Amino acid sequence: MVKNWSKKDLHERLLEVRDELNRMAAVKCRMAHERVLIDPQTKLPVAGISPEMEFRRRDLCPAAKRNTNLACSHTMARYCMAEALDVLEQTGNNRADWRAELDNLNNLIYRLDRRKSDAEKQSAQIVKNLSEAEENIKKILLIEQNSINGQIAVIERDHNNCVERIEILKHKILAALDSVI
Repeated sequence: MVKNWSKKDLHERLLEVRDELNRMAAVKCRMAHERVLIDPQTKLPVAGISPEMEFRRRDLCPAAKRNTNLACSHTMARYCMAEALDVLEQTGNNRADWRAELDNLNNLIYRLDRRKSDAEKQSAQIVKNLSEAEENIKKILLIEQNSINGQIAVIERDHNNCVERIEILKHKILAALDSVI
């Protein structure tokens, strides 16, 4: 994105994107919004409102929180990082490697969100099936449940890794902004 900024306008924009990026954080939320709600009395997954939504999930974080969480899969916050890279480019500081890392993290977070959603649905289905299964089938379902729980743990660990990588990238961008302001 090439713009013809005056020195004053560019300096002001650098300050704005730095301040905006400073307000952002990467939070290790473990993509909690994908968790299926469990009825505290029956210990069974809460049914969804439609066939497409078989189970109810936790609500998304409030918009104000999502809007500043760089690691959320349902945020626009990472666009702030991309914009900061665009403005840095206007100063001759072209960091294609940082942009590639940001794109990679964007894609990875979206894929992890999808995988977590699928794994949580599978887990809820197993819990539901366990309540209706005969004893010999319950053992098989419990083995499946342990496997799914392991998959969920790996997904959450991978998301935590993305959080750390995004936080590092944020600080690299902030340092680059500070160096040209």
